[in-house]
Amino acid sequence: MADTLPTTWPADAHTMAKHAILRRYLDAWFPILTQQASSLARKFKNASNREVLFIDGFAGPGEYANGEEGSPVIALKAALDHRISFPEHVPAIVEG
Repeated sequence: MADTLPTTWPADAHTMAKHAILRRYLDAWFPILTQQASSLARKFKNASNREVLFIDGFAGPGEYANGEEGSPVIALKAALDHRISFPEHVPAIVEG
């Protein structure tokens, strides 16, 4: 079934409420999750499987018709702006 919605549309009141809750939730939990992931990476000396994943199953557009930020942008800003660094890892080099 083809998507019939325009590229952007006005944000409904319940969407704006969801975004306010999402912003506070991610601002609180990204630092906690990244601190735990970093701690596990140090403990097990393997950061490659200590990733922090965020999946938004109901993401709308990144921006709504009146310029409001959508949940993808809210999540990205929360990830970029929080105070604890995400774990870093160097991809394995496969020789062949």
